[in-house]
Amino acid sequence: MREFSKKPFYFEIFLTGIFIFSFLFLDFYYLPKKINQTLSNYNEAKEEIQKIKLIQEKLPQFKKDVQKIKNEILPLKSAFIETKEKDLVNFISSLEKKAKDLNLNFKITNLEEEKKENFYLMHFKLEGDFQNTFRFIKCLENTPDKVFRLIEIKKIILRKNEKKEKSENENEKEKIVYYIQGEFEIEIFKK
Repeated sequence: MREFSKKPFYFEIFLTGIFIFSFLFLDFYYLPKKINQTLSNYNEAKEEIQKIKLIQEKLPQFKKDVQKIKNEILPLKSAFIETKEKDLVNFISSLEKKAKDLNLNFKITNLEEEKKENFYLMHFKLEGDFQNTFRFIKCLENTPDKVFRLIEIKKIILRKNEKKEKSENENEKEKIVYYIQGEFEIEIFKK
């Protein structure tokens, strides 16, 4: 019979111990940690995919809502006057045209640009009959037309005046004609 030496036996026990230790290390420490990390990454990716699907589902409605808001904002943008002089001139000429259409005398007395406040301050005088003067004021306040941009009436002073006009008939006396003279101060907002 063959005799075994104790040295190799200890060596085999040592190798078996290292093998068992490494197996236990992999089994109870490293592999569960790696599995948990992979599972966590998988769950995060799954949540991101769900978010992306939700966004894709809601994207057409979101685009419709954005377009609707843009359509609502478009008239508001046109309510402000551009900072270009040409736009201001067009605005003033539209006021003059409206006054002329209503048989009113229109005269600008002052126009200032308030840079801090981002608006123009305009003073003007208006002369004409009572009804047409108030029609002009109504247009300033209520019309949605972009001829009358976004404005705020700061001050209106109205005076009733009279003037004597010669009669067409030589036999009649001069007649007295009443008219309204108005002084206006408005703010014209700009972009």
